[in-house]
Amino acid sequence: MKKIYILTSVLLCTFASVMAQTTNTEYFVSSSYTRTNLNPALRPANGYVGFPGLTNFSLDYRTNTFNLENFLFPGKGDDGKKTATFLHPNVTSAEFLKNIADANFLALDINETILGFGFYAGDMFWNFDLSARVFGEANVPYDFFAFVKKGLQSNQAFDFKDLSLSATAFAQAAVGASLPLLDDKLMVGAKVKVLAGVAAASFNIDRLRFDLGEGGTNVWKLQTQASLQVHAPGVKAVYKNEDGKEVFDDIDFDFKPAPSGWGLGVDLGGVFDLGYFADSYEFLENFSVSAAVTDIGFISWNKGADNFVSLVSDPTEVTLLGDKVIEFSDEESLDDIFNGLEDKLKDVKNLKNGGDSKALKGMGLRSKMNIGIDYAFPSFPANVGILSTTHFNPSKTFTELTLGGSIRPIKKGLELGASYSLVYGDFQKFGVSLHLGNFFFVSSDYLLPKVNSSIWQPVSVKGLNVQLGIAIPLSGSKKGRSIDATPITPKPKKEKPKKEDEVPPVEIPVEAPIETPVEEPVETPVINVLIDEPVTTTTTIQY
Repeated sequence: MKKIYILTSVLLCTFASVMAQTTNTEYFVSSSYTRTNLNPALRPANGYVGFPGLTNFSLDYRTNTFNLENFLFPGKGDDGKKTATFLHPNVTSAEFLKNIADANFLALDINETILGFGFYAGDMFWNFDLSARVFGEANVPYDFFAFVKKGLQSNQAFDFKDLSLSATAFAQAAVGASLPLLDDKLMVGAKVKVLAGVAAASFNIDRLRFDLGEGGTNVWKLQTQASLQVHAPGVKAVYKNEDGKEVFDDIDFDFKPAPSGWGLGVDLGGVFDLGYFADSYEFLENFSVSAAVTDIGFISWNKGADNFVSLVSDPTEVTLLGDKVIEFSDEESLDDIFNGLEDKLKDVKNLKNGGDSKALKGMGLRSKMNIGIDYAFPSFPANVGILSTTHFNPSKTFTELTLGGSIRPIKKGLELGASYSLVYGDFQKFGVSLHLGNFFFVSSDYLLPKVNSSIWQPVSVKGLNVQLGIAIPLSGSKKGRSIDATPITPKPKKEKPKKEDEVPPVEIPVEAPIETPVEEPVETPVINVLIDEPVTTTTTIQY
């Protein structure tokens, strides 16, 4: 069992600065070739060929509780100055537990693109990548930390239900394409992924409850039910004999270079230029909206004898004598605590081979939904927008909101992006992105974490990530940039003639004959006749 704890500890601690394939700041950067991971319809300004192993490397970590300032307490050491852990006797239970949530989760993701390239072919943009990815996740209930801090020495109860640890590692080969429609006003994109599972492990506690001193007695009651699954080539369960009975003892790995499962995934997305409605709603010119769902899919893990271990404990209730004391000191690490729990509770461990072969939660893909709106300034090479990202993790679904934008002070030479993220109800995370000549980029959504000066580690972050890549730029679309959420050049404002403006050309030829004095020769004889009549009359009178 210790090897399972080691596996989860490596993923949850060593990669504790690790999650998204692409930072949210990259959504606003038009020259970014990695934002196709956020939405396959968001095509970059140019094609690219990535440097092997450096095309895209990203680490990310997200949590609602597991930041160090909740576990380290400055000035609580023995001398009243040093930093102490939450287990130190100078830190009261109330001080520690006030920052612990009912459900405390940790979600991690690491992505390494080994090979990647993309190019324009006519109106379409194609991209390919070969990547290695690792997911890690933990969900720890409030009562676990209360138990570790207080120990089990008084009349109280602790419920560890829904405590879970999981990790998944797989390789991915993906091909994506995007195509403009509706006179380039609508861009649709899709990416299909073939997945080769490397290894996966999931440990869930469905029921684990301590009750002490029921009815004022010194009797403990312990109710347990747990399940464990491991998929890996060469994995097997190890048992030992205790009192003539085979009892589960450990997991043994004889790793072999072969996939332990296969799967498929798909990303779907679209971007729509709201300028399509500008004739009726002029203010929509230069606005665009986008939506995508990524990592929809599955991995079907092998269940052969050398690839799969499935263990489950029957619902069990055990009574223990109340003179046992379980407590932890401030000298112990979290890994020590997990291992200590195994030793201190070994009398009630009852995992056995078998159980439901259906995959436990946490052993598949982590889907995301990205919805954004963007505005490109008509006379300035910059854009601003809003992106909403919803993470569908097995133990926790959460949404973050990112405000951001980019500016291109040097055409095809430099692009700068910036963002400001709302994470779990608290606006406090700045992000930046720097792209140099479509050749090198570095990006982070959480730039300025609070650092503890005594240990020089970030202590006040609910998210921490970094992403970088190097690629050789290729040519762009021969038609120029097709629609995307952040155009690299301003969209020209087209003035279309209105119907009332078309009337004057029709009226001018009608009025022209009226204004021309063509009837003047006809009017002259009429006037002469009127003048002759009096002359004739006068002549008659003289006779």
